[in-house]
Amino acid sequence: NDGTTTSSTTNSSLRMKQREAWEVRELLRVLRGYQESLRQKEEVREMDRRRKMTDAERYKEDVATGKYRKPGEQRRRPPPGSSTGAGGAGDTTNNSYLQRYHHRGAFYMDDDTLDQADKDDVRHKAAEY
Repeated sequence: NDGTTTSSTTNSSLRMKQREAWEVRELLRVLRGYQESLRQKEEVREMDRRRKMTDAERYKEDVATGKYRKPGEQRRRPPPGSSTGAGGAGDTTNNSYLQRYHHRGAFYMDDDTLDQADKDDVRHKAAEY
């Protein structure tokens, strides 16, 4: 027994393992492609089905499934644990619109010079925000 037989059997078993791994990857790739094509066909069927419906039927279905929202209704669901608008301490529904666009900025956030500032300084008005 010389070292060439062991080396060749090791190489062949390594090639077999690599081949098996490649086959698994290829099968998964083909399966993903098949699932994607099924999803696209289902999407086309759903679009065709909804196109054949009247506006009233679509509205009724959207209301039943929760896809329809009334004008002015919140587009995003409130985070878990937050208030639903009953006026409690966690009520953010009234000022959520402005909070999206308003930021006090980093310029006025340094507390080192706050003690030296006069009473009209904008940093003293932080409680109003």
